[in-house]
Amino acid sequence: MAQMKARLLAIAFTLLASTSGWAQVSDSALSAEADGRWDDAIRLHRAAIDADPNRGDLWVRIADIEARRGNANESVAALQRAAAVSPGSKELYYRLSQAYSTVNQPKAALHAIEAALAVDANNADYLRARATLATWIADYDRARESYRRLVALRPDDLAAALAYARVSAWSGDTNEAVKQYRRYLKQHPETADAWIELARAEYWRGNFGQALEALAHYRTRFGETNTYTETYAAVMTGAGRPTRAVSALAPLLSEAPNDLRLNVTQAIASAMQHDARAAQSSLDTVRQLAPASQETRNAERQVRTMLSSSAEPAFTAYSDSDHLDVQRFSPRATFSLVSGTKLSAGYEQATLTAPNGTGLDQENGSTSAEYRQAWAGIGQKIGLLTLDAQAGYAEPGTHEVVTYRVAAAARASDSLLFSFQHSFDPLVISPRTVGLGLTQTGNRAQVQWAPTLQSVVTFDMQVQDFSDGNRRVEVLIAPHRSFARTAGFNLDLGMSAYRLETDRDLANGYYDPRRYEQYALTVFPYFKIKDNIGVSLSSALGAQRESPTASFAFGGTVGAEATFGIYEPWVLKFNGNVSMNQRLASGAFRGLSVGAVLIRRF
Repeated sequence: MAQMKARLLAIAFTLLASTSGWAQVSDSALSAEADGRWDDAIRLHRAAIDADPNRGDLWVRIADIEARRGNANESVAALQRAAAVSPGSKELYYRLSQAYSTVNQPKAALHAIEAALAVDANNADYLRARATLATWIADYDRARESYRRLVALRPDDLAAALAYARVSAWSGDTNEAVKQYRRYLKQHPETADAWIELARAEYWRGNFGQALEALAHYRTRFGETNTYTETYAAVMTGAGRPTRAVSALAPLLSEAPNDLRLNVTQAIASAMQHDARAAQSSLDTVRQLAPASQETRNAERQVRTMLSSSAEPAFTAYSDSDHLDVQRFSPRATFSLVSGTKLSAGYEQATLTAPNGTGLDQENGSTSAEYRQAWAGIGQKIGLLTLDAQAGYAEPGTHEVVTYRVAAAARASDSLLFSFQHSFDPLVISPRTVGLGLTQTGNRAQVQWAPTLQSVVTFDMQVQDFSDGNRRVEVLIAPHRSFARTAGFNLDLGMSAYRLETDRDLANGYYDPRRYEQYALTVFPYFKIKDNIGVSLSSALGAQRESPTASFAFGGTVGAEATFGIYEPWVLKFNGNVSMNQRLASGAFRGLSVGAVLIRRF
């Protein structure tokens, strides 16, 4: 019976070959195949090929025989010969691609399936094979493009949608990944892994609120598994909730202290808490587990960004409608120690000029003034409290002033930060304030509250007592909320209310209204040009007036900053700010400032 079946299969293949335009196979060769006399069959096929070199069908039969005998490489070689004498045969290219796969040659297999697709570009089987092979060699862009075409051809193929989501996430196209995960989960919410992968894709593009929502769906269906807790900790870290992350990681790390993902998250979360020892310990474990992996490199650069020492010369230039010009050069350096101590030092030199008659020039008629200051500081983190102190020596014009600043910041929780600062230094606003040697004693309190992963409320109050007897009080309340978090674009929208009051209106070269108030809508778009290049914009536009009896007028500010090398040892930043119909520190209505800073982390 087995022999009969073999003969029937051989005859069927011959009939198929003949209908495909191939010549028939000799009876003796068919008989040898049916009897399992493989050497005789190959010898007869080769003899027929010698007589007619265009017999690609016989090379296919030889490939089949070699495959049956377990000679994978010989089968591939035969298929190569078949494809060479039968160019344009999509079936042969597809078969050759499969054969290459069996001998672990994915690049050659991918090349062969590309040849098949060149003949039949919309063949779903070929596209699926191309996507699988491209994923195999980590060519995620080609895999993503293959699945995109496949999903377009077969919109009901949800398995292809899930694969499309995965390769999109791996290639960095988190927007498409989220779209396809949600499409798949709408029909298959029982797939646990897909919920976790959706949460990670949302986390990777900074959409932490939606990541947490996906995890909530997972927890409702599958409970708080280790996978859930691990992903939750990663989301909390990215969202700026390191305390929650570290707390969630503790039991997992006790069970698996050498888990790569857990240690990556632990290192980053500890760095966010400015716990240099814990961050370095986890990072050392990551390096031991995967010294050359992308995950290790990403963890290293994020930890370096938050904890490294740095040197950063900065330059700014300012000009306004009152023709006040200020140029500042302010290099500084910070040394971070493993103990959590930070040592810092810096220098500032400023040149201020203003024309005669503006009220900003010096009282003696001079239109310029020079300001210099050198300072040194120390900071220490103690639990949830961070203390800073700074002392310096300044020369505003011909005067000499000893400066100081003390500050404390207390993180009551991941979502609530209090800070207070007390300072004494010269009032460097115009040539007149410098020439008069005016100083200010300032007290500033700030509260930052993030009630959700998507919203932040900032309260900022500053009281300055000037040496000319004047007092200046500023209050700002500014809530904002994230409205878009995508792979290449973020958008936060909010509002701000600002009020400035001074006790007296003096002619001492600075803006001192009885009351100034502004109410604005705030917009903060951010463009992720590349992983290490970003451009942030900011605007606060709305109504402002100078006294309770005056009418409101439109005004505000627009700013931009471009950063090159966000996570690299060398960082270059350019920034600019334009103010329109808004009272500035000098009293001008319009102003422009530009700046640049070069940062070296080490």
